[in-house]
Amino acid sequence: MPITSGKKLLEVGGATVDFLCRSGALTPEMLLGTGFERNKIDLDSFTVSTGGGGVNAGRGVAKLGFDSTLLCRVGDDENGRMIAERLRKAGISIDEVQYDPVRPTGVAVSLDIQGRSEALILADRGANQNLSADPGVLSRVPNFDGIYLSSLAGGSRDVLGGIVGAKAPGQLIAVNPGAAQLENMETCLLPQLLGVDLYIANYSEALALWWVTAGRKPSVDQGVGAEISRDFLRDVAAALHQMGPGIVAVTLGSEGVFISVAEGEQKFHPAVSCNVVNETGAGDAFGSTLFAFLSAGMETDIAVRAALINAASVVEHGDTHSGLLSGVELLQKVNTGAVSLR
Repeated sequence: MPITSGKKLLEVGGATVDFLCRSGALTPEMLLGTGFERNKIDLDSFTVSTGGGGVNAGRGVAKLGFDSTLLCRVGDDENGRMIAERLRKAGISIDEVQYDPVRPTGVAVSLDIQGRSEALILADRGANQNLSADPGVLSRVPNFDGIYLSSLAGGSRDVLGGIVGAKAPGQLIAVNPGAAQLENMETCLLPQLLGVDLYIANYSEALALWWVTAGRKPSVDQGVGAEISRDFLRDVAAALHQMGPGIVAVTLGSEGVFISVAEGEQKFHPAVSCNVVNETGAGDAFGSTLFAFLSAGMETDIAVRAALINAASVVEHGDTHSGLLSGVELLQKVNTGAVSLR
C-alpha cells in the first residue's frame, strides 16, 4: 500500500506569477548603482512560472502522490485564472482558491546575480494579503488529515489562529512562517502555536526566535556548524516545544538540518551533495515533503531523509518545481542510502 493511500492534505499560503530573469551580465555592483556601462542588460533566459509558498507546497505534495488541496488567494484577473488552471493541471484541487475582487494576483520578479546561488526576488504580494479563513473554510478544516501553512502576509496572518482553533483530533498541523509573521511574532505567531505539531524555520529565522524567546542574540556570531550554534538551536527548539510544536526543524543550508523531537532525540542531519543551480524553492520542497511524510505516519528519520533529497533535487533545476520527486522515487533513494545521518 502506498504511503499516500487515503491521505487528504491542505496547503495554505501564497500564490504568485513568477518572472524568472537570468543574465550572466547582472552583478552585485549594479544593485548598488555602479558598474553600469549601459541602461539595458541582455537576458540569457526569461521564464514565466507560478510560485509562492502555498503553490510550491501544493505542487510538492501533489507530486508525492497525495490528495492535495490549496487554500490561497489570487486576483479576479487573468493571472489568477492562469494560476488556478496550472494548479488543476498539476493535480491540485482548486476548491479552496479565493478570488479577490480588488487586489491583483501577486507577482514576483526573480533576478539571478553573479556570485549568488540564491536569486534576488522583488515581490508585490497583491491578493495574498487578503487571504481569509471564514467560517465556511474553517468548517472544512477537519476534512483533511494534515494542514501545512507556509508564509502568510498582511491580514492573512490571522489564518493560522483560525485553523489551529478548528483542528480535528489526530490532525497534523505544520507551519513554516515567513518574515512578515516573525516581525510581529509575539502577538501574531507565538500565541498561535499551541496545537501546531511541526515548526519549520531556517537559520536566520531561528535567530529571530532566539531574540524573543531568550531575550538576547547569541553572544558569538559563528557558522551554523559551530558548537555554540548547536547549543543555541537546542535552546530555541526547547522554547518552541513548550509553546506547542512536538517537532522542530531548522534548515541550515549546505550544513543540512537540525531536528528536535519533544521528549525525544535531537539530531543534525547532513545535506545531500548536489549541483546548486537555484536555491529558490528548496525550503518549500523540504518543508512540504517532511510534512507530507509525517502526515502519512512515516518515521521522523525517514521523513527527514526524503525531505533533504527532494530539496537537493529542486536546487539542481532553474525553477521551484521541475526537480520535485515522487513519493516512490524518494523512498527508493532513501532505501538505497542516498543520504546518511550524522
